[in-house]
Amino acid sequence: MKNTKEEWDQVDPYNAEDDKFWVKLEHLGRYLFAADFLAQFRPKAIADIAVGVGYGIPELKRASDSIVAIDSSSEALKLASARYGGAGVTFLRQDIDQDVIVSEVGASSVDAVVSFETLEHLLNPSAAVEQFSQIISPGGYLICSVPNVIFEPLWPDRMGAAGLPANKCHLQLFNFNSFSRLLNRHGFKINYRVGQSWTNILYKRESELVQRQVLQLKTGDRRELHTPEMIRMFTNLLGYPTAEDVDGSYSIIVVAQKAE
Repeated sequence: MKNTKEEWDQVDPYNAEDDKFWVKLEHLGRYLFAADFLAQFRPKAIADIAVGVGYGIPELKRASDSIVAIDSSSEALKLASARYGGAGVTFLRQDIDQDVIVSEVGASSVDAVVSFETLEHLLNPSAAVEQFSQIISPGGYLICSVPNVIFEPLWPDRMGAAGLPANKCHLQLFNFNSFSRLLNRHGFKINYRVGQSWTNILYKRESELVQRQVLQLKTGDRRELHTPEMIRMFTNLLGYPTAEDVDGSYSIIVVAQKAE
């Protein structure tokens, strides 16, 4: 997700130069879960809103032959198209915070919307969820995630901005109740809440051990673990969303359904 022309807030799990190992597992894991869940319904089309560089496209193609890939960044879409473009994939440059995407995508034109770590970037997340609702057909699904405020780093008092997210790309803070109310207000019923507690637990444990010099290297410093095969293996093992200990997950991940 690109917030400004200068700032990026995304991770590519298959970028071997990026050492954010645990974050890679979380980002890829959400797409693996979404594809597996949606595959049972064979949706006619899935919209991936804030598609970024597109690594989730081949996962979603396992569930549907038609993917609408939307992002506000032309640079990200160019990379996504080069890597994952092909039959059945349509790329649209739309800013969900400013543009009316239903005019480009069409009302009730997709059976599912996937949008991970998007709403916290927006000035008006309510308007975005309303647009999700407009393009999803009745009975269709929204699989969505936001950071949990419990784990969101905030600026300390000495910065003169206490209470604001430390990540300058994040403009909103959510807990499960506020996230639920937002979705309910626009006609969505949450069917499942899942999380990725293992990655959060292991990341914090590792950070403590490195600080105490029990470990000399972080997992992310081990270059052999950043191959696509290893990232995918550890994602399935540790980063795949489950219903276990959802309160320990950095992200709040929900499967919500639009009213019939």
